[in-house]
Amino acid sequence: MRYNLPFGPVGFEPHGLFANRRPSHMKPEDSPRRAPEGARCLRHPDRPARYACPGCGSLVCASCWQETQSLCDVCAQQGAPGTEGAPPVTGPPPFEDERLPLARRMLATMKAAFFPRQSAPSFALSRFERALPFFLMTVLPTSALAGLIPFTKTLLFNPGLQVEQVGNPGDMEVVVDVARAMLVQLALDGAVLIALALPYVTLSRSYGRPGADSHASCMLLYRAWLLPAASLAAYAAYWVAPTLNLAHALSLVAYVPALLLLAYAMWFTARQAGGIEWHLSLAVCGVPWVLAIVVSGMVGPALVAWIGLTPPVVDQSGGTPI
Repeated sequence: MRYNLPFGPVGFEPHGLFANRRPSHMKPEDSPRRAPEGARCLRHPDRPARYACPGCGSLVCASCWQETQSLCDVCAQQGAPGTEGAPPVTGPPPFEDERLPLARRMLATMKAAFFPRQSAPSFALSRFERALPFFLMTVLPTSALAGLIPFTKTLLFNPGLQVEQVGNPGDMEVVVDVARAMLVQLALDGAVLIALALPYVTLSRSYGRPGADSHASCMLLYRAWLLPAASLAAYAAYWVAPTLNLAHALSLVAYVPALLLLAYAMWFTARQAGGIEWHLSLAVCGVPWVLAIVVSGMVGPALVAWIGLTPPVVDQSGGTPI
């Protein structure tokens, strides 16, 4: 049985009412203390320090400052409720710590995805060129594997771990079909990721603090694997389930949480690393998802038609493909 899954303004400087706005919980005498003139950021020595954190006394730049809490990003993360079990944020994502073995760095970075609020400040300390290898090592294989079940023409994956050959294909025909199915899923996920990234990074640059677009780009590189992982988990759940009805239910349960984690990562990165007000962050995060849904609805059927994939007819009485 085959079925489709859903994906699967000009910049401005704050002025007028938005200039020097304090968080709502602050009193005038609690205004952020400015760093001494000529001071440099503790974690970014190449940048001038703008604030002195009242929590730890560190001198930090605008990228390391949490405007909503009037603390540096480390103190803001450590003081946030519900951080039990979350990895402490004292630097960039674990993948960039070259002192650790590669496997440990990757696993720690993937674990951090389950703590979107606590890990968001780390993207302010990351760099695009350091995040790109993680993107390539996670998104490409995950997306390729996710394409096997829905897009192969010579193999039919049915609930209950059943695999059937369609017709009498030769070995080379199966190999070519599997490779094509992987490329189709890569194209679909690539189109959706582009639809998410372009408006998200652009809006972050327009409404966030300096460097917010870089933080948004790094977040997407470190969390993009959640998109193909959602499809892979859903298709795997569908294949493992013993019955068709249970397969549909399990695939939905496996699909939604990964997408929610990606959406939360975008939200908290916009708020904490980008310093974007909550009402503006709704647009910064909402517009990309609307565009991604539209792109997925257009690209998915087009790719299916291109490879000539014909959905099987379902026997309504027995719930099995025929």
